[in-house]
Amino acid sequence: MTKKTIVRLTAALASGALIILGLGQGCGRWELVDMKSVGGEFSLASEDDPTLLPDTKTVATVYSKQILDHYTTCLGSGLPSDRTLQMYAAKAGTVSETGAVKTVTAPMLMASASIAGEVCRDLIDAERSGTPRIFIGYNLTSTTLPADTALRDVLSRISRSCWSRDADSAEADIVLGALHSSFGNANAANTAHDAALFMCTSMLASLDTLVL
Repeated sequence: MTKKTIVRLTAALASGALIILGLGQGCGRWELVDMKSVGGEFSLASEDDPTLLPDTKTVATVYSKQILDHYTTCLGSGLPSDRTLQMYAAKAGTVSETGAVKTVTAPMLMASASIAGEVCRDLIDAERSGTPRIFIGYNLTSTTLPADTALRDVLSRISRSCWSRDADSAEADIVLGALHSSFGNANAANTAHDAALFMCTSMLASLDTLVL
């Protein structure tokens, strides 16, 4: 791995961390504030208050024993690799044990991203050698960033599979903007592969995937 590649991947990882937080709390549907409905959407409660309020829904997140199955099922990545199982074993203790909303923390989101990254690698490995389900029409071996049409198609499949909805325009702009910033000028053997891993991981680890 060249020095240039390491610098590019480091920058991509930093951008990915910002996307995870942005999709989870900024342009995503959820705010870790209270249970009041805002604009017809629902925010997460900062406390587990059992009081029923009008026009609200009670939500929870996946907990440590669920997260790996949750990720592999929504992506359809198949059985996790040994590498993924090792990452899960190392990070599961940082993920909520109960799924209670008040247990969502920044370390949990980062641990979730580590697990999500390995699940996404499993998916990419499977789709490079078999029939793609998510990366249809996306050349994973390309030395340059694929066209926006291919990126948007993949983004749409991940959001529908793991968020149970379409990404809105603001969310799509965040992801595509970060992809172009990190990989737009790249011309290296793993550019398309690394961009795919970046997009999959940042979306899979976002709060919208974790909320049940």
